[in-house]
Amino acid sequence: GEERLRLRAKLGWPSDKRILLFVGRFIDRKGLPIMRLLAERFPECEWVFIGRGPVDPVNWGLPNVRCQGTVYH
Repeated sequence: GEERLRLRAKLGWPSDKRILLFVGRFIDRKGLPIMRLLAERFPECEWVFIGRGPVDPVNWGLPNVRCQGTVYH
C-alpha cells in the first residue's frame, strides 16, 4: 500500500520492481556466487545486499544490484 511506497521512496528503491534482500556476510560460503547468477538471470528484480565481506556485489557491474551498507547488532 501507500506505506510500502513511502518506505521504498525513502530507501531509494524502485516502486515497480520486486525487491530481493540478502543480509549477511559477503563470502562465497553464504551463497554469493549463486546470488550473482540469479541477479544476472532475473534483471527485472532489484537485488539489495546488506552486509560486508571480501565479495562485493557492487563489483559485479549489474544495474539491478545495490549494497545498502552494514547492519550492526
